[in-house]
Amino acid sequence: MRDALSEIARLADKAKTAPTTTELSGVLVIKGEVPEHQLAGIYQPMIGFIVQGRKTISIGDDVIDLKAPAYFVVPTDLPATGRVHQGSNGLSYLSVGLRLNHDALVDLLKDLPRNLWNEKIPHNSPLALPRRNLSTRGYECCAF
Repeated sequence: MRDALSEIARLADKAKTAPTTTELSGVLVIKGEVPEHQLAGIYQPMIGFIVQGRKTISIGDDVIDLKAPAYFVVPTDLPATGRVHQGSNGLSYLSVGLRLNHDALVDLLKDLPRNLWNEKIPHNSPLALPRRNLSTRGYECCAF
């Protein structure tokens, strides 16, 4: 896992404090000290991967503190505020965001077997990651 995170950090070296587009459609990177006003607003549907440092996200009364490596999922437009912090090792905050395309997700869900959710997932499966499941409120977070 550390090798993969180091490779992502190397590839994202030129990222800025504003979301930086990449050659991959829908993939953004952010690096460094991001002003708080830039992290307040309507979060668009996305999966955010915290690669280095920490991010605190406030959604209503809920405050979520994520320390790298971690991810969060925002499945719909959601008002939130955020704050980022450099890592304890002094490395700049770094995250990768993947915008979610609703239509593409619906098409993918149509291809899933109908009985998929009825099957038990073994506890040692990668799909059985421990997570703070807040999906009833519209978001989900996980630290690896």
